[in-house]
Amino acid sequence: MVVIRVKPHSYLNVYLSGEQAHRILELGFPEPPTVARVVEYLKLPREEVLLITINKRKVSWETRVHPGDLVELYPTIGGG
Repeated sequence: MVVIRVKPHSYLNVYLSGEQAHRILELGFPEPPTVARVVEYLKLPREEVLLITINKRKVSWETRVHPGDLVELYPTIGGG
């Protein structure tokens, strides 16, 4: 089992259930998933995700996520 951590930022949290929103999520996959697979699993609209990082480094949709990695998903428009 590959356990990864995922942090959706800003309004991407509206697509998550109440207990998942605004948290670092721990997810398990049978093999290292791609970033695209992680976003699909969370049911986030792909067109809403502008920037993806793994361990603070910018990555692409095809990048594989490995055990212990922190994936951060940033929306197309931020505010605050």
